[in-house]
Amino acid sequence: LTVLRDDIADQAENWTRFVVISGLEIELDPRIPAKTSLVFTTRHHQGALAECLNLLAEHGLNLSKLESRPVPRRPWEYLFYVDLEGSVENDLAAIAIAEMRRECPYLKILGSYPARTTQAGRVDGLETSNDGPPTAL
Repeated sequence: LTVLRDDIADQAENWTRFVVISGLEIELDPRIPAKTSLVFTTRHHQGALAECLNLLAEHGLNLSKLESRPVPRRPWEYLFYVDLEGSVENDLAAIAIAEMRRECPYLKILGSYPARTTQAGRVDGLETSNDGPPTAL
């Protein structure tokens, strides 16, 4: 994409997330850190979200994002968007997501993809230039 204007943020740590969506699945190299994105709803009872998130924690999965958005035309109901470190091809992630499916009225896997911001695949904090690869700050 062409950058139209640089440095328009009012905060130094303002990050914009761009998502590329494809109908084609990619085969992930198991040696490369991955993330998986999910969207789900919970039943409406005390601790329902915590129960779902605990299923991920019990299988050693780390969350890198948790966001909620209201369900349109359904007051007090929310969609939860989660990014977790790992791929659905990983047994622990697959088991945890299968357990979540039993608890969640709705759960959709948005996809697994190479991670750039996990501890193992960390690239933030790198400075880039137009004439070469990223360099550590």
